[in-house]
Amino acid sequence: MWFLTRLADQLKQIEALEHTARELEKKAAELEKKTEALREELRKWED
Repeated sequence: MWFLTRLADQLKQIEALEHTARELEKKAAELEKKTEALREELRKWED
């Protein structure tokens, strides 16, 4: 039965990694928005 415990532990690790991936995707989207806003601001200054 040790393998069931090991599988359960691995599942927890996978779930934690999935959560981390979702958080990183959210942060990446936020950074993309901020980057685009900065580009727009730069375009205003260049004109």
